[in-house]
Amino acid sequence: MNYLDAKRCADLLSIDASKAGEVLNQFPRNAMGLVSDSVRTSAEYVAAKKVFERAFQESRSFNAWYTKKFRKEIIATRRDRFAA
Repeated sequence: MNYLDAKRCADLLSIDASKAGEVLNQFPRNAMGLVSDSVRTSAEYVAAKKVFERAFQESRSFNAWYTKKFRKEIIATRRDRFAA
């Protein structure tokens, strides 16, 4: 896998985690901004939470590998982006 393919894969995983987070944020919250216990124990919330946790973990583990393997390319990309 080259740098561009890995970057695309990282972007897709990030999008998946964001979409799962948006679904999770649609559940009602109380005055303090927390999800109530009755919602937390519902089957829909548990399923959405599981999907989010899996997507976030996949993104996290991929990014750990990606940033180590393509360290030089990431630094060069950032340098080019901020130099312009």
